[in-house]
Amino acid sequence: MAAGVATAIIGIGTDLVSHARILDLCRRRTAARLARRICHPRELADLAQIEAAAAARVAPAAADVLAQQARFLATRYGAPPRRLGSSADGAR
Repeated sequence: MAAGVATAIIGIGTDLVSHARILDLCRRRTAARLARRICHPRELADLAQIEAAAAARVAPAAADVLAQQARFLATRYGAPPRRLGSSADGAR
């Protein structure tokens, strides 16, 4: 780093999320309800693709689908809202 150059880190952060806690929320309240609260509309479309892909498989186990949904929602919950634009556009 050059002498005299000021640096700053602005707006960097990630929340830590317990996957087990998100999975429990999905079991108790349904993944769709949690998704509506924490996801941007574009992310809801991504979640719908995961659900459609699971439904297309031969006899998907409900636990496997729920685990995939919980994993998706945990990563979305932990990502800063700035990832898809300002928080004013409904990201959280």
